[in-house]
Amino acid sequence: MTQPYSEPTTTIRRKSDPFAPPPRRTPADPYLKTRVMTASPEQLQVMLFDGAIRFGEQAKTAIGMQRYDQMHERLTRAQDIVIELQNGLRPDMDPDNCKRLESLYGWCYLRLVEGNIGRDPEKIEEALGVLRYQRETWQMIAAARANEAATLAAADEQRGG
Repeated sequence: MTQPYSEPTTTIRRKSDPFAPPPRRTPADPYLKTRVMTASPEQLQVMLFDGAIRFGEQAKTAIGMQRYDQMHERLTRAQDIVIELQNGLRPDMDPDNCKRLESLYGWCYLRLVEGNIGRDPEKIEEALGVLRYQRETWQMIAAARANEAATLAAADEQRGG
């Protein structure tokens, strides 16, 4: 007689295991919630790129350690973020630029999928190179917007308003 399957009740994680799942941040995580709720749209974009890049790097490390289950999980998360970046495009604001970015994000997604299927760190790195470049661009945009806002606030204060 076989016993019905039941989920394990505890998970043992070694501190030295770089692929031990990170604690899941939930909307109840006050720090993350505050960061997201107070971030500008530009900062939110940077946060998305940070996550995709982090998961891609973890996947490359997992390939080197032959931890293919971890590689797949991390790449799937990076792919999900790239899809979110693509879905967040606003063609009503700039149709030509959105078409270019949609193609670029599609290419990144494809490279991540190919890296996942073929366990190929080079394909993953190709996508990460583009994502890093986009992240830098959004960081510059965020900094420029923050400087602009500070300049306007200072001008308002000088006028007495």
